[in-house]
Amino acid sequence: MGGFLTIALGIGLIYTIWILLFSAGWRRLKSLKINSGDPDSFSLVVAVRNEAQNLPGLLKSLSQLKYPAELFEVIIIDDHSTDNTIQIVEKLKSGLPFSLVFKPQEKQNRGKKKALELGYQLANNNLIVTTDADCIIPPNWLKLFNESFRNSKLKMCTGGVRFSETKGFLGKFQWLELTSLVGSGASAISLRQPIMCNGANLAFRKNLLNNLEDSTLNHHFSSGDDTFLLMWIKQKFGAQAIGFIKNPEHYVTTSPEKTWKSYTNQRIRWVSKSSGYRDVFLIATSLLVLLENLMLLILLPLSILHLKILILFLILFLSKLTVDFAFLYLTSEAEERKKWVGYYVLLAMFYPLFISYTAVWGQFKGFEWKGRFYEK
Repeated sequence: MGGFLTIALGIGLIYTIWILLFSAGWRRLKSLKINSGDPDSFSLVVAVRNEAQNLPGLLKSLSQLKYPAELFEVIIIDDHSTDNTIQIVEKLKSGLPFSLVFKPQEKQNRGKKKALELGYQLANNNLIVTTDADCIIPPNWLKLFNESFRNSKLKMCTGGVRFSETKGFLGKFQWLELTSLVGSGASAISLRQPIMCNGANLAFRKNLLNNLEDSTLNHHFSSGDDTFLLMWIKQKFGAQAIGFIKNPEHYVTTSPEKTWKSYTNQRIRWVSKSSGYRDVFLIATSLLVLLENLMLLILLPLSILHLKILILFLILFLSKLTVDFAFLYLTSEAEERKKWVGYYVLLAMFYPLFISYTAVWGQFKGFEWKGRFYEK
């Protein structure tokens, strides 16, 4: 038992140092401001499937961009939708101030990655931007991407995602997790160890695709197009080729899952691609987070057996609570929602259970996505 307690203490110590390191990385990120200069041209690629309800909101927000309409095009690739997505796009297309190309995938191709690849091929501009159909885009989105890519060494740039509403326990829980993921991704980029990004707010130079290998995006995984591309760029061009825009005006807005079932299913989908990771820093970070949460779950019932175990559990739990709270408080400043971080104190004990369950079960369980079931 003594050896186990020593290991638990060691994991807790490493986790604390790790989160403090991420906090330092976030502080090191400089806020990006918009300066006057020549605007570049962008191609926005969106892969959709059964998004009839969401597309009007996305297209409306794109119509309100503070960017010359003649300098960006929108390319929507339909992945065999079974609702009236096609009719919605055709109906709205004529009233848009920007150029919109809508193209269904061929029958032999399916899935988001294939849809995105088709969109990339159709793109006319060297700067490609991606988002999701259920997102609302802020007015200065392209201006900030344009400012970021003035750095000629930058190959990819990513940004933050936040929720429009966070009602109830489930909503607050999702907000806290999303904030931690966005903050961790940004901090890792600042530390020159990129580990994740979000395709809902992403841009890269199209000429990268000339060197892209067939295996880069790992097509045997249904998701992960964003992170696998980031990892390839990191390996090919170095971590300095990847940036993050730290500015509240650059966060895209989406909606949280409405039920625990759909949220758990989403989380398992994210976890399902983890076996494709090869980056040491990403694997170490993921493993450390899992071990820290598993250790708390193991120590909690054991704490009734001995005072030493109870003391160790309290030390690990309170140290985790402290560094996590501080990190969430820092990263939530970019969303201007610091007051919401207080909910973490209420959710802190449930979080290890959820993370451990989805991380472990996601290695074995299939999931449903956009009306399709994917076997593990």
